[in-house]
Amino acid sequence: MNTKRAQWTDKYTTPGWKAGALGLLCAGFFIVGGQTAEPIEPKLRDIRWLDQRSDRLTALTSRPAEPVNYDPQTDWNLEYELGRIAFRSPVIFGGFAAREGLTCQICHTNGYANRNFFMESHSSRPGTFDTTSAVFSKTLGDNTFNPIEIPDLVNVANTAPYGHDGREPSLRAFTLEVITQEFSGKQPTGTLIDALLAYMNALQPRDKQTEPITLEEDLKDTSRGLRVLIELAEGKNADGASFVIASLRYQLAGIAERFPFEHQRKTYSVLVSWSRDLQRLNSFAIEGKWEKLAQRAVRLSEEVEEVYRRNSFVSAGSLYEPETLKKWLKPLEQ
Repeated sequence: MNTKRAQWTDKYTTPGWKAGALGLLCAGFFIVGGQTAEPIEPKLRDIRWLDQRSDRLTALTSRPAEPVNYDPQTDWNLEYELGRIAFRSPVIFGGFAAREGLTCQICHTNGYANRNFFMESHSSRPGTFDTTSAVFSKTLGDNTFNPIEIPDLVNVANTAPYGHDGREPSLRAFTLEVITQEFSGKQPTGTLIDALLAYMNALQPRDKQTEPITLEEDLKDTSRGLRVLIELAEGKNADGASFVIASLRYQLAGIAERFPFEHQRKTYSVLVSWSRDLQRLNSFAIEGKWEKLAQRAVRLSEEVEEVYRRNSFVSAGSLYEPETLKKWLKPLEQ
């Protein structure tokens, strides 16, 4: 095997992505002259991380159930919820990882190692990844192709030391290393890293179950994220509010990708309008207009809840529906 890495151009190694450049994350949204246009080339972003030989239909319609003893209706905890958002957000990373929308959740789906993960030039086989790639890291790049197994994070609180070589006894220190060194992210605030650790520590061993990926659950996640945003606004947390806004826009882009067809233009347009509303809310966070931010976030939350209650978005015929997705994937598999 050739252990020398293929050369990459500067555009793939230049760091400095900022959360404000959200158009890079929300590439599924195309705004032309103030109007919503259909995606030029409909894609599901998660496909890029899947091995072509894997069962992509199953990987895109189901996932391991979250191994936590937590119900947001009865156990609501702001720190846990913020950490859950961070786990699913590329905003904690920098450079290439952030631009491509890589998240903890993609490699560790609901805490479990993603055995279907594959990235050309970075994986030797499905479920592996080269953590010393100059494409992702300006400090750890060693110009050598040496992928390692993606680990489970279930029960991670009790599996020290950390790293494939067991070099780090502290989960906090190791998590910071992954964010800032492996994936070129900025140093997260103490509040954010505490939140991420709270979520990871809640991943506990249990019989592994599978759950479907549904529009209903994705809309529930949006509602949960908006509740976090409202509480952060009430606490006048500018960094936290901006982080959640960016993460929610990324999440909405993922939902919108599941509605790529002309007859779903209305649903797609509503999702775009929500994303644009969030973009405007970020200016309130930057300017410290906390009351206005909280009020607008409550209004948006009520709109999302109303769509959910009325079943205004129809998943039938969308890429949430396995049969539709199967037909959509067929040309890609030829």
